[in-house]
Formats: sequence, structure tokens, C-alpha cells
Amino acid sequence: MTGFGFRTLLFMSVMLVSQAMASKEIEVPIEAKSPDDETAYPYEPPSDLITPEVQRGLHVLFQRELEHYEFDENNHDISGNYEEVNSYLWLLGYLEIEPVDPDSKPRWHWPRSIGRNSDVELPKAAFIQMELFYGVDGRISEIEMKFCSVGNSTDLLDANNVSGRACKTLVRSYERWFDNWKMVPAIGSYSKIPRVTDWRRYIRNRVTRECWSQTRCWENWSSDDGTYTDLPKRQIRSLNDAIKAENWSRLADLALKSADQHLLYRYYAGLGLAKQGFIEDAESHWLYFLENSGYQYPKFSANAATALIGNFYGQGEDEKVVSTGRHFDLEQFRRDFSDSSLSTSVTVGQIQYFSSLSLMERPRIATALKGFVQLQEDELVGSDPDIRSSVNEQLHGLLEQIKEVAHAEGRAR
Repeated sequence: MTGFGFRTLLFMSVMLVSQAMASKEIEVPIEAKSPDDETAYPYEPPSDLITPEVQRGLHVLFQRELEHYEFDENNHDISGNYEEVNSYLWLLGYLEIEPVDPDSKPRWHWPRSIGRNSDVELPKAAFIQMELFYGVDGRISEIEMKFCSVGNSTDLLDANNVSGRACKTLVRSYERWFDNWKMVPAIGSYSKIPRVTDWRRYIRNRVTRECWSQTRCWENWSSDDGTYTDLPKRQIRSLNDAIKAENWSRLADLALKSADQHLLYRYYAGLGLAKQGFIEDAESHWLYFLENSGYQYPKFSANAATALIGNFYGQGEDEKVVSTGRHFDLEQFRRDFSDSSLSTSVTVGQIQYFSSLSLMERPRIATALKGFVQLQEDELVGSDPDIRSSVNEQLHGLLEQIKEVAHAEGRAR
């Protein structure tokens, strides 16, 4: 693609195709007498791009992926393959959510209080991550909270606090809301595969965490993107002055002197170094920041992640691209901050991330395809000719190779 330098997808090596065809474990539905026989697939796929021919290829590749899939007696994954397995299930229509009562329109509401006569202050913002386990009938069988961070009077999200009363109250509220929804039933050979989704939400209650105008900014706000910080006022003022003057060497010096005192200094050190062209020197600081900041400073994390992903992608270091993309969820950021000035760079970072998924030593084909399918339907992608062309090109390459798997399977039979 012109302008961004995306690489061509070549996940389907001759070896991978031959391995897939040689596996005796592969069982394409017996009802599928031809790629055009839609009766073989019980659920409508999430996109018209997933034709019966593509579905057949996905079934074959899915069987290969399941050879690496392990779960314990409680149906908890121990292989680390949930993302890829879920992507296959999503592409084949097995993760479709529907209301328990089709006539109702359940809505989630922010809790009015935390317990009875509680003196705990209601949070004004929160980021929650949970794993939802679904049974064969489609109802939720288990909910496991993985991460919860809340913010009160300072409008700053605290560190992981899954045991806190506010977090527990928010999760219980969501659990009641989840009761209104179910997943389509798991049928056939896939009924034995645990369906587990990673559910995340960044929610705000009657508060705006952004700094929209300079006159309304507190001294604690970062001047470059309106992110609240909890650094000392004198320190953030010095950092802001360096950014405003574009004095990147001073910014780096200021941050490096205090790098061990606060997580944010690692971000500013990386920013100062990267702006001077020392991206390799910035790498360690930004990676440390991404690994430890969670969702406390989403705009800072998005900026660092996209810069690192772009650098790694340009060097062909796909494993590093994927590792960085997993430290911070770019898709989540685009949902939460759709009007951010970072939207374009984040979208480019997502394209590079999904491309690298398919170029790894062990390709994550389904996750890459799911990502591109979702991006193609995005409003920003549709409005930018260059980005739209790139997404379409990557999609075409993936779909054609998956179709070739279907044809190879047909010839093998």
C-alpha cells in the first residue's frame, strides 16, 4: 500500500497446506457435499465475505488449530489459544449473542450505591476486564474478573483492584445485566469446545476525563493530549513546557532523572527519545510503561504502542509487533476514544498488528481475518482511501489463501 508500507500476507506456505491435508483429525461437516452447500454451516457468518467456500477452508484450519488446544477439567484454557479459537468460532457464527427475551431491550445502569449504608464513594470512571464462560446452551456458566481499575475524585484510574468493594459492585451489576443475554447454542463437533470471551469496558459516570480547552486545564494535566496525571505540579509543568517548546532533549533529560520515581516518567523518556529519532533507545522505556500501566493512561499507551508497532513492523519483526499489540488493546482504545486525534495512527497500527499475526512463525490466521473484517466495516477506514485500500488488499490475500485450503481439501477427498 502506498504511504504505509504494508507487507503482503503469505501465511499459507506449502508446508502448512500439506500438514493440514495430511491430518487425520480434520473433519469437515459431512453435510458439506460442495463448497456451495450452505446447509453444512448452521449459523450465519458475521460478514458476507465469509462465503461457504471460505467457511470450508476455515473448518479445515480450525481443526489444525485445535490440535494445539488444551483445557482442564473445569473447561479453563491452559494452552493460551483462546484468542485464536474464539476468532474461528466468531468467523463461523458460533459466538453470536442474542437477547434471552427478543421483545426486551435490557440496559445496563451505573450502580446507585456500593452496599447498604456504604461510605465508599461511587467511582466516576472504571475499566473492567472479565472472562465470560458460556455453556453448550449459550447461557453464561461462569464469570471471572481479570482486572478492575476505578477512579474517584482525582479522575485517575487506580491500579488493579479486583478485590475492592467498588469493583465488586460494578461486576455484580454487570452479572445481572448478562443474565439478559445468551450465545447461540453450540452444536455438532464444536459443542465440546469451551466458549470463553474476553469482555472489557471503559465506563464513565457523569464525568469527562478529557481536557478540552487550555483555559479549563488543571496544572496536573498533560498539555499534549489532555491526559490527567498524578505527577507533582512542578514536574508536570516542566514536562509540559519542554513539550510545548518541542525541546525533546530536555524532555528526555527531565524524565530520565526521575525514571524510577513514577511510571509516567518512562513514557515521557520514551517520547523525548523517539522525537529525537532514537526509537531504539525509547523502546525499553515504552515497553516498560505499556507492561505496567494497564488502562490508566490510554492516550499515552496508544501513542507509545503505535510508534513501537510501526517501527517493529518496518523492520519485519512480527513477533515484537504482536507482543506490543497484546500489551495494549488498540481496538478497545478506538471504541472508547473514537474522536481522538490518534485514531488514524491507531488504525494503521491495527493493520500492521493483524498483518504480523498472519506472518508469524505460527500464524494466527483467524484472529487476523477477524480483525480485518471488523476494520473493513469501520467508518474511518471507509472514509480514508489509502487505509481502505490497504485493508481490502490484506483481506483479499487472506481470503484467497483460505479458499485454496478448501480446494486442496476437496482434491484430497
